[in-house]
Amino acid sequence: MSNNIKLNFEWLSSEATTLDRIAFAAIDIRVNGCSVTELEDINARTIRSTARVSAYQLAFWFAANWWRLIHEPERETLSWRMSHCLGAAGGGFVWPDLTFASDGEFLLLSSRSTRGLFGAPVRYINSSDETISLSDFGAEIDRFIEAVLERVASCSTQITPLAELWQSVREERQTFESSKWRTFEALLGCDPDEADEQLIIEIQGYSSKWGNKAVEEIVAGTQQKAAKTIGEIDGYLSTSQTMKIPNLTSLRSEINTLDQGQSPWRRAAYMASQARAAWGVGATQVMNGKLLADIFSLSEDFVNGTRQDVGVPIGVGCRNDYSSDYLEVVLTKRPQTGRHFELARLMADNLIAPSSDVLLPVTLAKTARQKFQRSFAQELLCPFAGLAEFLGNQTPDDETIEEAASYYHVSPLLVKTTLVNRGRLGRDVLIA
Repeated sequence: MSNNIKLNFEWLSSEATTLDRIAFAAIDIRVNGCSVTELEDINARTIRSTARVSAYQLAFWFAANWWRLIHEPERETLSWRMSHCLGAAGGGFVWPDLTFASDGEFLLLSSRSTRGLFGAPVRYINSSDETISLSDFGAEIDRFIEAVLERVASCSTQITPLAELWQSVREERQTFESSKWRTFEALLGCDPDEADEQLIIEIQGYSSKWGNKAVEEIVAGTQQKAAKTIGEIDGYLSTSQTMKIPNLTSLRSEINTLDQGQSPWRRAAYMASQARAAWGVGATQVMNGKLLADIFSLSEDFVNGTRQDVGVPIGVGCRNDYSSDYLEVVLTKRPQTGRHFELARLMADNLIAPSSDVLLPVTLAKTARQKFQRSFAQELLCPFAGLAEFLGNQTPDDETIEEAASYYHVSPLLVKTTLVNRGRLGRDVLIA
C-alpha cells in the first residue's frame, strides 16, 4: 500500500470572470499511481489523462463534505452517495465515477469506467479500487483547496463561498468541541448543522461514562437509534456473563508491535493466529462451543444460546478495569454460530479498544474497529489454512460450503466471506 493520492492540475483560463472559468483546469487524479481521470474524448477521438473541469466546483465539494468524507462509514443511502460520490460535485461538468469510503483509518477510492451515455463528451476509462491513509487524503485535499483559493484570489478580490466555508472547516478542526460535534453529525449521516441538536447532546452525555470512541462506534452503527440503544445498556448488562480472556496482556503487547499501516483485516488475521497459539489451539483445530466455553470460562449453555437472554440490539462487553482479564459480555439472540462469532468479536475488541473505553460494542458499521472484530472472529473460528485443507483444490460450490460451515461450526456466509477475502471466490457470491 503506497498510501498516495495526487490531484495534479494545470490552469487553462487566462481571462475569465466567473469562478468556474477562473479555476478551469486540466485535472489529473492519481491514486497509488492509478489514473482516475484518464478518459476518451469522444469528439476529438483522443485519449488523455486529464479531466477539463472546474477546480472550484471540485474544491467546494470536498470542503462541503469534508467531515462526512473523513468520518462517515460506507452506507447504502442516497444521502451517503451525494456526499461521497464525486459525480455529485455537479456544475454541469462530467466527473469521474469515483467514490470515497472511509472506515476511520483508511479511505477506499473506487473508480468505475463510464460509457459516455446521453451525449456525454468524454468517457472515463479506468476501473480500480485503491486504499490510502486518511492522513494522506486530508493533506492532499488541504493542498488542493488552498491552491484553488490562491488562484481565485489572484484573479478576483471577492470573498468567495469556498473561502468562507473552508475557513469554517479549518477553525472547527482546530477546536476540540467543534470537531467532536461535527464528527457525531457525520457518524449520524448528516451534513453540518442538519442533525438534531438534542440528539447529539444526549449522545455526548454518554461519552464520559462509556468512552468517546465506544459511543462513536455505536452512533456509526445505529445512527438515529443511538441514544435509545446507549440509554438501555445498563439494563442489558444486568444479564451479563463474565468472560475471562487468557493471555490478554501478552496479546495486547503483540498487537502493539504490528505495523498500523496494515489493513485492519491483516492485523486481525495475524492476531487470531497468535491467540490460537497462546491458548494451545492448533492452527486448523475446530473451535466448537465447548472449546470456546472452556477457553473463556463461560457456561456452554451461554455460549451456544440454549438459555433465554434479553433481546438486545447489539452485542456489548463491559470492562471495569482495562488491565483485568475479565469482561462482562451480553450477546444478542442469534443462532449458535452467530453467538460464537459475536463472542470472538468482543474478544477482538478488548484487544484494540482504547483504554478509555469502558464499553465494547459489536455493530454492523463498516468502521476499521468493526472490520478488525469481524476479521479476527473469522480467522479464529474458521482459519483459512484449515479451510483450504478441508476444501482441497476444488472450486467450492454451495454444498461444499455448507459442509465446511458445519465442520467449523460457523455460518455458510462466514465461509464464503473468508474465501472471497482470500481470493478463492469472486465477490459476486456475496451479492447472489
